[in-house]
Amino acid sequence: MPANRFACSDDIPAILKIWESGFPEDGETTAEAFLKTVDLGTECLVAEEDGVPVSMVFLLPCELCDGENRWPVQYIYAAATLEAYRGRGIFAGLLETALEIGKARGQAGSFLRPAEPGLAAYYGRFGYEPFFYTDTHYASLPGWLEANSTTPSAAMEEAADYTVLREQCLAGIPLYISWPERFAAYAAVSARQAGGRAAAFRFPEGLGCALYDRAGDTLLVRELLCPPGRETSCLSAIAREQPWGTMRWRTPALDIRASGVFGLWKPFATGTAEIRMSGVDRPPYMGLALD
Repeated sequence: MPANRFACSDDIPAILKIWESGFPEDGETTAEAFLKTVDLGTECLVAEEDGVPVSMVFLLPCELCDGENRWPVQYIYAAATLEAYRGRGIFAGLLETALEIGKARGQAGSFLRPAEPGLAAYYGRFGYEPFFYTDTHYASLPGWLEANSTTPSAAMEEAADYTVLREQCLAGIPLYISWPERFAAYAAVSARQAGGRAAAFRFPEGLGCALYDRAGDTLLVRELLCPPGRETSCLSAIAREQPWGTMRWRTPALDIRASGVFGLWKPFATGTAEIRMSGVDRPPYMGLALD
């Protein structure tokens, strides 16, 4: 059986090879940039055969917040296995180890976003359940701009510190994931490299922020947080700056029944299993997925 251990700098070539096998669309530059944000010795778990890593998973520290409480949690990210070693249960063993590490660290639970909807059943075997929800919208960009031509665009500027701005904009969300500065900054840099940016908006009633980029002819607004009623103004500003063919944008969900599952959650200990929306009607918000 493969041996599971934390990675070291000598493993980087093997990690890049696994990354390329699992996420060929990313390219080596994306993987190398991400590796600069993590501590391999505490946040990258690998399974090795004959001394060489063949499977990996990152255990990224975050916090689950409800306005008053902040629980340390673990984000399972970039899980991948070399093609020749798939189907042997190697990753299953690696994930079990990752969960035991999270428990030992005193974390409240583990969360992840399946790369494909069909993987939700696979992760369900380990105790993960739907928990985070997001509203995702699609539109033809020219048609959307025409339909919303009377709505004034919001004044938009570069977000100097997306981490701080995001926390301010999340004040009205009852339960959400707070990402460390290094990961939010990585997401902002990645957005700029993909032709977008991390943007800031200012309204009389509060702040707004967005993280967006492009993929081919599609404008992707991966996160949009703003005061109620200001969404169209923010999107109009983004769309006029980036006039591509289609637009897809994500916003915090208002109702589980009308929203899509975005992330799964597995509690670690008695008490944390009861972390739920209490007395409010808005689903938990995960936001950034580093996707």
